[in-house]
Amino acid sequence: MITAQDTTALAKTWYTSFNDRNFDKNVSICEENIVLNNLAFGTTFKGHAGVREWLSNWSTALPDARVEIVSIIASENGVATEFIGRGTHKGPLMGPQGAIPATGKKIEVRFCETFQVKNGKFADHRIYFDGATMLRQLGLIA
Repeated sequence: MITAQDTTALAKTWYTSFNDRNFDKNVSICEENIVLNNLAFGTTFKGHAGVREWLSNWSTALPDARVEIVSIIASENGVATEFIGRGTHKGPLMGPQGAIPATGKKIEVRFCETFQVKNGKFADHRIYFDGATMLRQLGLIA
C-alpha cells in the first residue's frame, strides 16, 4: 500500500530528475496515460511522450533551469508541491500563442503542482503559475 511518504518521495524524485535532466526517470514514475495540464498557458500534454515534451520545452527554453522545492503536502492518493523555478531564457519557450523567442533574461517564478497518484505512479499532473509575472520578467509585457 502506498503512503504519504511514498508520494513525497515520488515528488522529490520528479524534481531531482528534472534538475539532473534525467527525463527517462521522470517518465518512469508516470502512468502511461498520464495527463499534464498547464493551467497558466492552457495546454495539455498526454502520455509519456507528453511528459518528455513538457520537460523538454522548459529545459530547451531555460537550459540552466533549476527547481527548488519550497513545500510538499502529501497523502496516499496524491501530492501538492510549491517550488521556485529559476533559469535564463536562452531558447524558444512554447507559450499559449506559440514559441516565445529567447530574451536572454533571467526568471524566478513560484509554481504549484498537484499530482494524482495511481498504482504508485503519477496519473494526473496540474501545473499552476503566474504566467504574467513570468512574461514581465522576460520583458514581454509591462
